[in-house]
Amino acid sequence: MKSIDENAPDDVLRILVGNKSDLHQRIVISTQDGKKLANQYHVDYFETSAKSDSSPNVSKMFFYITEKLLDLKRPIPIEPGPPEPPRPFINCC
Repeated sequence: MKSIDENAPDDVLRILVGNKSDLHQRIVISTQDGKKLANQYHVDYFETSAKSDSSPNVSKMFFYITEKLLDLKRPIPIEPGPPEPPRPFINCC
């Protein structure tokens, strides 16, 4: 995260991803610790396994990123003000 903070634009989208969640016997960081670290950095946390077909979290992660990026690019709707009064008809000829 330090490298991102130092090198990326301020509005960069950041998430924390725990990979290889299918290797239960070799897990180094627990889900609880991953979530705690994500909370510390104010980012969302995902656990993924590209190898495991039973884990749809890879797709969820990419959909999440896509939605967030689209939200950043969507124009902010302008609230309509009061309607303009009708213009008078002027007969020019």
